[in-house]
This record gives sequence, C-alpha cells and structure tokens, in this order.
Amino acid sequence: MAARLTGQEFEKVRNQFLKMDKDNDGKVTKEELKEYCIGQNDYRTDVQIDYMMRVMDLDNSGTIEFIEFLEVASFFEYNKDTYESQVKRMFKALDKNNDGYLCVEEIKEICAIFSEDNCDI
Repeated sequence: MAARLTGQEFEKVRNQFLKMDKDNDGKVTKEELKEYCIGQNDYRTDVQIDYMMRVMDLDNSGTIEFIEFLEVASFFEYNKDTYESQVKRMFKALDKNNDGYLCVEEIKEICAIFSEDNCDI
C-alpha cells in the first residue's frame, strides 16, 4: 500500500518520521512519539500514546520502524488501503491481550480515547 504513495506523499511521511526519530536510530520509541506530539501541541495521555504505539508497531517490537510508519501513514493519512484492512488493524490495536475479542474494558478505553480527541463516535 505504501507503494501507492506519490513521491511528494512519501517525502512528507519520511520527513515526519525523521522529526520523530530524535536519536536517528531508525526507530521511534514511545518516548519519542510522546515528545513529538507535545512538540506539535498535540497533548496525549499515556493511554492514547500506548494505543498509537499498538497501531503503528506492526511487528510488536516495542518501537516503530520507518516501514511500519510508512504503511500506517499510507492508509491513515492518504487512504491507500482497503477499509477492511484498516478495521483489522484498529481491532488488533484495541485487543491488548491478543485473544481475538474486545472486552468491556478495551471498548471503554477506546471510547475514552476518541472522546478525549473530540471525535464523533
């Protein structure tokens, strides 16, 4: 899906990643993500940062590598993926214990995240 980005879109995503990766190690940590959000005047709770990490850390390594960021940005920023794939990725991020189900607490958490973001759920 990232291959569908235009050159300009790719550069924008790459530049955003480079701004987040403060130590230039090719990985964005939870701390770097939080620092980036604060720098953008986008203050997030730890729960929101954890959720963002689960959405973007596709290999569950604890960090976000560029290819992961590129894949996620390609469909969140530019809608370069199918809706079904987006829903699956969101579900996986919400399913903290990876049991294939969303418990009441996991659903409450996502409702809190979206209500804090002033999103219409």
